[in-house]
Amino acid sequence: MKNELLKKYYEIESIYYPWLDMLQESIDESGNSMDFKTYKGFQTLQGRLVKKPLVLFIGLNHGPGRYNENEQVPKPLKGPRSNLFCYKRNSLREDNGLWFDNSKNYQKRNTYVRKFVKLMDSLADELGLKDLEKCGMKGSDKVPNGWQWSEWIQDMVMCTNLFPFSTTNQSDLKKLLREMTDSPNAPDHRYKGKKLWEFENNEFVKPMKQLIQLVEPRVVVCLSKKVFHNLTGDGNKTKADANGLLISKKDKGPIFIGIHRRHGWWVKENEGLPKLAKIIASWQAMESR
Repeated sequence: MKNELLKKYYEIESIYYPWLDMLQESIDESGNSMDFKTYKGFQTLQGRLVKKPLVLFIGLNHGPGRYNENEQVPKPLKGPRSNLFCYKRNSLREDNGLWFDNSKNYQKRNTYVRKFVKLMDSLADELGLKDLEKCGMKGSDKVPNGWQWSEWIQDMVMCTNLFPFSTTNQSDLKKLLREMTDSPNAPDHRYKGKKLWEFENNEFVKPMKQLIQLVEPRVVVCLSKKVFHNLTGDGNKTKADANGLLISKKDKGPIFIGIHRRHGWWVKENEGLPKLAKIIASWQAMESR
């Protein structure tokens, strides 16, 4: 089943490859692209490929972190990862990289990773993953030696971005997409000179919807209003609820939750992120009934 899931996943990811090839072929010997100066690399999944995860997090696109770590050379990273990005050794710039030892020390240099750490920690609390007795696993032979709740949550969570191309900011992403559609080397010239929404919908939104159908998450958390509106197709009409969240639930498929990262949910991390974890867990409980 895992091999079949992975095969189907790569069929979806391969949709991006003609555009990726164009970008990579533009890079000269010094590691720079004269045609696509805002391009900083390529990555799809930021963790494991999970069938029926509790939650699928979808951001807008990757920042320049890996680009800076790779001596400012754009490099592609295809397929799933063995660990969620915030569990990666040294991802928090620690000596041992083991942030998940419940030290509660979140004051790290990488603010995005730090906040995701806080969210995962809070979600583990809500799901009872840190308490073997509470989650019904005390004394179970399924609990390996040196057990860490981080291993379980990585099989319950997926993380990716709507656009797999890395840029420094959203403005640079828009510029990159425009340069891609207008390039004489574009693998598909039907988008040249047209509004970006058609390119975005056909080449990125549709594959992401295919991924959602493939892995069947219970909850999709969109870490951007744009991502939420694109994936739900609500025409920007969904209004925030009493908690300041965008919520979309249809008869079939997952619950979509949209958050604005510049507002309280993400900025006031000690208040907003634990609250978001509680809401995700509550939806999980409702769907399990």
